[in-house]
Amino acid sequence: MNKVSFTLTEIKKGVRNYGLYKDKYVHSDQNDNIFFDEKLIINDADGASIFNINESLIQILDKEKGCYYFNGNLVRSKFFIIESSQTLTLLATSAGRRITRGVYERDVVVLNNDLQNSSKQILKNTKDNLIYYTNEFFLLGNKTNLNTYTLSSAEALWHFNLLDLGTYTPLHKQEQKHFEVGKFLGVWQNELLVACDGGLLLAINQESGVITRQWQGLPKGADDYLQNVLRGQLPQQDYVYQLNQAKNRIEAFFLHYYFYIDLESGTLHLINCKDNLKKYQIEQFKYSSAYAEDETHLYTKVTYDRGTLGTDYIPTGLCAFNKQTLEIDWQYRFDQHDDYLQTENPQLSDNKLYQLSADKVLYIFEKEVDV
Repeated sequence: MNKVSFTLTEIKKGVRNYGLYKDKYVHSDQNDNIFFDEKLIINDADGASIFNINESLIQILDKEKGCYYFNGNLVRSKFFIIESSQTLTLLATSAGRRITRGVYERDVVVLNNDLQNSSKQILKNTKDNLIYYTNEFFLLGNKTNLNTYTLSSAEALWHFNLLDLGTYTPLHKQEQKHFEVGKFLGVWQNELLVACDGGLLLAINQESGVITRQWQGLPKGADDYLQNVLRGQLPQQDYVYQLNQAKNRIEAFFLHYYFYIDLESGTLHLINCKDNLKKYQIEQFKYSSAYAEDETHLYTKVTYDRGTLGTDYIPTGLCAFNKQTLEIDWQYRFDQHDDYLQTENPQLSDNKLYQLSADKVLYIFEKEVDV
């Protein structure tokens, strides 16, 4: 049944942020120095301080050419990398004249394999942000308006306005709100999968911009507790959804439940994991915007029952969720009061599992063999 277990092999303190690149981790310290495989590659004097490193941190590091190419948020950075099997394409967003507070005009250009020369300028003085891309197209826009362009020729494909979807009522509130894009999940076959606030999941034809499918209501068989908590709708937190590694399921952990949508059939499934969690004194899955994954397991954060454990705080930890048995195989609890898991998500690479704590301690676990 492909069970798994991990051993804590390294604890590294003073890590401000980190990311994974080619089975090694890149991290920044409290002074904004950046290290790759424990070697200093950028220091603060280079004018390239890290603001935030996400799961897909570095695509190219080329200090000799005088440029650092990051897929993430970098102070004073202008570059986003898109890499496919056929081409290497760089979308560069250059900050421009400030229009109103927090809003800038900017140019968006495409650079092809010759990184020294821009081959085509796409849009000039646009207020839209580069918000998502695939190997075929990219999107500029905001949370309610999506403008899509071909990646190769920068031709406009389609426009989608979420205001046309109407409104929803947030849980425990009375006012109506318009749907907004919360997270782009990826592409399944020819459908762009989008998680919106309000518990709305959309499948949009990536060539026409037409909605092909959507999900919002709980499946039949959802217990009374979940029906009462969610008022018959899917979890409204758009960030909890993720497209799995095989790109054939949309998945989410919420409270003590595991949701997934089989994209082939469109069927929504709901698994109640409460009894399994209790075996480890776990109260529920912790809200998360991403889950680490390999062929056999999903890795996510959990919170423990402080009443059972007798602590004056809510302990947090990690778990390995078996895709076949739909149960937890392994878990690790962080016992320190201050070393809890806040918003950082686990990352997995080369049989190693990484977790950054709120106290800026990076825990590195190594997978055991023949479990």
